[in-house]
Amino acid sequence: MKIFRDLLGIPPPPTPKEIDQGLREIFDFIDSDLKANRDGHMSAKQRYWLVDKFLRKILPPIMITVVYSWFLFVSSNVAPVPSSDPANTSTFALFIWLILVIWAVTAFIDGWQLLTDILKQTVDVESGKGRAHVYRQQRATFYRLVIAKSSFKIPKEAVELLTNDEYYAVYFAPQSKVILSVEVE
Repeated sequence: MKIFRDLLGIPPPPTPKEIDQGLREIFDFIDSDLKANRDGHMSAKQRYWLVDKFLRKILPPIMITVVYSWFLFVSSNVAPVPSSDPANTSTFALFIWLILVIWAVTAFIDGWQLLTDILKQTVDVESGKGRAHVYRQQRATFYRLVIAKSSFKIPKEAVELLTNDEYYAVYFAPQSKVILSVEVE
């Protein structure tokens, strides 16, 4: 096999040590994070990272909804501007407001899993043979790491690095299934 690889210019598969180093860079964790995860809890750095992810998920829809609600309230208390059909204008404004409220509530419900993980600060582990999968749907591509019966969202760089059927230990937040660290076993 080595002869064919040399002739065709195919690089050898990465060693477990190279995979481990690459995973540390991709998932941004260090030895102290991994030690905390092995002990069943998050490191301070990982908690801050999850809080940041939670706030980035819920703040934009909530802030836009609040600003639009304030604008709607102020505009309803100002003398109406004559128009051809003020009922249609206010109905449209309320419809937009309702869509924004639904968007904000949906973002909060999606973020609820992250919030639960932040408050509990526990870490679960799944270990075993891993397989990286690429799923293509219409215009989107999703990358997943499947270990046993668990599936985790991973970045494209991780798919390119992972070796199928290698043994991995994935440390993740239990509710949101966000990967905190990964190691080659």
